[in-house]
Amino acid sequence: MKVWNILAIIMGVALIALGIWCIVTPVATYLALAWILGLGMVVDGIANIFAWNELRKADMANAWTMVGAIISIILGAIVLVSWGAQLAVDLFIVVMAAIWLIAMGVTRIVAGIRLRSIHTKGGVENIGKRWFLTVILGLLMAIVGILSLFEPVVLMFGIGVFMGGCIIVAGVSAIGLATS
Repeated sequence: MKVWNILAIIMGVALIALGIWCIVTPVATYLALAWILGLGMVVDGIANIFAWNELRKADMANAWTMVGAIISIILGAIVLVSWGAQLAVDLFIVVMAAIWLIAMGVTRIVAGIRLRSIHTKGGVENIGKRWFLTVILGLLMAIVGILSLFEPVVLMFGIGVFMGGCIIVAGVSAIGLATS
């Protein structure tokens, strides 16, 4: 077995362990999102400075690339060092996700009602047959969204568990690719 495959297996096992940790501690996982976002902003800014430098060598530099890089680094650093900024990012994500859930729930309810009208008019036998499932799922989405506005921990929990599941899938995939 090649060194790369062994490293991929080790990485896969580490990802699975991290995913399990995320599922066991979903709120802590969610609260790490702001830190990850801040780090990503700093890395993006640094990468853009390197890109600007390469463009400058080819006499194609754009001042806006440098301005964007500096803004990314400054805002990323603020998010990394300021608990207030991290809290603001975390709350913004929850509020936006809750509003999205409400909007998607309402659209599902409307779509379900429309499917019901198509089904009752007849014509095509299978269209709209299970319209009530769409309405029920839409109601559940809207309720979770509304609940999340008043109890943000509910959505933090869900996002943390979802991230953990995705990380576990990535770990299993890495192991699968390394052993195939």
